[in-house]
Amino acid sequence: MDLQLGKRLYFSVPAYDYSLRVALTAAASRAIPPANPFFASVPPVLLRYHYFWMLICSLVPRVGSIGSRQAMFGGTVWAGIALMSLIAIALKFFLQVRERFGRKVLIGCGLLLVTGLDILPTILLFFAFHRVYPDMETWNEQITSWLDVLLWCPHHVMSLAAGVTGLLILRQPVATKFQRAITILLAGASFASAAGLSVLVSFTFAVFISLWLPYAALRRWWDDVANFLASGTIALFLGLPFLHSLLGPALDGASGDGRFFGVWIRPFPLGSVIVSLLFNVRGPILGLVSVPFLPLNYFLELGFFAAIAIARWRAIREGSIAVTRNEATAWMMVAITFLIGSFVRSTSLQSNDLAWRCFLIAQFVLLLWAACAIDDWLGSRSRITLNTTAVRFTAALLVLGVAGTVYQLTMLRIYPILLDAGKIVPLPENKFWMPPDHHLGERTYALRSVYDRLSADLPQRAVVQYNPDGATFVPHGLYMARQTAVGLPLPVTASAASMAA
Repeated sequence: MDLQLGKRLYFSVPAYDYSLRVALTAAASRAIPPANPFFASVPPVLLRYHYFWMLICSLVPRVGSIGSRQAMFGGTVWAGIALMSLIAIALKFFLQVRERFGRKVLIGCGLLLVTGLDILPTILLFFAFHRVYPDMETWNEQITSWLDVLLWCPHHVMSLAAGVTGLLILRQPVATKFQRAITILLAGASFASAAGLSVLVSFTFAVFISLWLPYAALRRWWDDVANFLASGTIALFLGLPFLHSLLGPALDGASGDGRFFGVWIRPFPLGSVIVSLLFNVRGPILGLVSVPFLPLNYFLELGFFAAIAIARWRAIREGSIAVTRNEATAWMMVAITFLIGSFVRSTSLQSNDLAWRCFLIAQFVLLLWAACAIDDWLGSRSRITLNTTAVRFTAALLVLGVAGTVYQLTMLRIYPILLDAGKIVPLPENKFWMPPDHHLGERTYALRSVYDRLSADLPQRAVVQYNPDGATFVPHGLYMARQTAVGLPLPVTASAASMAA
């Protein structure tokens, strides 16, 4: 939410993304399928985006006096509730928890406050280079904390919920053919919904299922094979109109060839700096140096949850945890996530959204394992044994994970205020949306006042124009709630529209 101090108004850092999604929600409240809210044309240019969550949020402005911005914020709260509900459902039906179920659910929800060890490089960057990022995740190719991903992009979390729900539906025993048909239909609808909520998370699910099918056939789990094939066919049929609308080349020149993804090696900036300083390595070969640093990279990003994965793997090797069908499913989901996150990247955007969002699946599995492990340790009945040193080390990782989340949430809220007050050194890459002229709060307050008046005076289908070359596109997207004639610099907007058309 905005924070108003007198006649200064400050949005939070995630408003960078909400300025887009509020505009999409407003567009969906005007017409379905929604048109591109940043380019007015006849006929309208339809969206090419995973916008199903914005469709749900757009129902609120359609039936009441709530604005698109408030509806989108409310949707974020409901996404958090859905995630906590998914933890309970998955513990019961995926991990087959029977003892102390309520306590495990509470622990699992509490673990949403735990992130990796990003706080350590953040401290290093501050004291060594005086760099303070608006979001703590920016220092690396992120594995985003739970609260951060909920605040920035709740639709990816909802795609995770849809995919996991479809998987759990297929795993429930059925007594009749009619029940099986209903189960397959519901699972197919869940998978199709996941695609419209996030093509990145659903792509990871699709890769997992395509590799799970031959494994299930080798294990003679024919019910799994039949159920996934049937529900996948239904999902493709239901989702085909939406998927067809996404076809086309990349819009920002990131790849230039229209591919959805490309092969790469996940970089590790800290490792690259160390190697370049020690061995004077430069150029493309520096990227190969990231491979041996991948374990350290993931340990810093996962922290406590990395320790949980290692401990559970040891327990399986020792035979204290049986490799059931669900256990094998969980491990394959984790493995596929790491494979995609390490060697595949998005090419439709400069930011590597695919390698960031694919990790939601592994993070969810690790959170479920962690909830069970902590409950077992508290009850002194753990199947995962740790010595005193390991327990203290794991506890330290847990504390650092909570500290990182607290710092991250605080900075997401107050970074624009600190920047406006001159308390932090501005970063060049942020000047195009948070100009360090010490008037950010005043300008945002003035723009909101103007758009509040325009919203009252102009009809919903009015077209509004602002300076697309200005550094104020975040307030425009948040507060305008009207169609824009040209929402980006003209050459970019025109080429994007022609590609979309």
